[in-house]
Amino acid sequence: KAFDANIQVLSTSKWLNTVVIYCPNSAHIPGIQNLGCVQHIVPVANLPFTKEGGFVIPQTVANDKFGMSGTKDFSYGDSYDQIKVHRGDSLHNRGFRGEGMLIAVLDAGWNGFDTISHFQPLYANGQIWGTRDMIPGVNNVYTGHGHGTSVTSIIASNIEGQLVGTAPMANYFFIRSENPWSEQPIEEDFWAAAAELADSLGADVINSSLGYTTFEDFPQGDMTPQQNDGISSVASQAATIAGQKGIVVVISAGNERGSEWGFIGRPADAFDVISVGAMDKDSVIAPFSSYGPSADMRVKPDVTSVGWNTWYSSTDGSIYQGNGTSFSGPVIAGLSACLWQSLPHLNAIEIMEVIRQHGHI
Repeated sequence: KAFDANIQVLSTSKWLNTVVIYCPNSAHIPGIQNLGCVQHIVPVANLPFTKEGGFVIPQTVANDKFGMSGTKDFSYGDSYDQIKVHRGDSLHNRGFRGEGMLIAVLDAGWNGFDTISHFQPLYANGQIWGTRDMIPGVNNVYTGHGHGTSVTSIIASNIEGQLVGTAPMANYFFIRSENPWSEQPIEEDFWAAAAELADSLGADVINSSLGYTTFEDFPQGDMTPQQNDGISSVASQAATIAGQKGIVVVISAGNERGSEWGFIGRPADAFDVISVGAMDKDSVIAPFSSYGPSADMRVKPDVTSVGWNTWYSSTDGSIYQGNGTSFSGPVIAGLSACLWQSLPHLNAIEIMEVIRQHGHI
């Protein structure tokens, strides 16, 4: 503020000792760089703001930004296949359905979730603990995008005979860290802030069906697959810390197989997280599922789950089948919560290792 009253703080990270600011006048950058507390300055976004410093909100963005696709099918109840492949039904039958566990979902928006009739019991039962919007000036996770609605439905639904989630009795907190209106490096800073918030809330599990490769709206921030080393990315650093602090962190691997990029995105390359690829109910790897290893030759993805013809709820409440590692991640996230509920003597690192060790080779 000493430089310019229009400078706004957009995001901070205690874990990484970073702060993101909106600075409308680039002439102030040298002076900020000379402050004793500043080590480095890196540009991360070029966003449209109002005079008050709030983000200019465009129209709702289609789900295909995330590589999701879906087709309507009136054959309900088949969501059992995406649970039984991991023997999740055994956990449920033994009474482990996520009770007492808190799952933080980091995503792009939850259009319709608060009004869809079959999600109302979650609110009535007190299972939705709250929401937080990390995008400056928006402050409503129920607008802008429906990706989080579809993702969360795979974990939280309890629609008898139609769609049962992998942890239908867990508690949930929704955090929008993804800017659905552009693709810029600042979203990794928002992801880090969201992970810190999840930790402060006592989250047991983080589900993040998000991934970063290149930034079409800010190409100077692009990285390469050779930097998928778990340490070059802000989001990956934060994901590693979250896992080491005691959260089971579940990250979708990405849908880049067959593209020029091909490899997993970030923060799926992080240490001490579970990155999840996609397969069908018969354990056949999906043709779009990003491959590994990480740049430093660690096995990635850690496991695969059903992300090919996965059952989910759309923003109008209809039940569809869809494709994407965005769908395989929440299958594992919900079952991770149930597994940890059944093995409370283990810590997060140990739970993630149990999941890795019990995957089929």
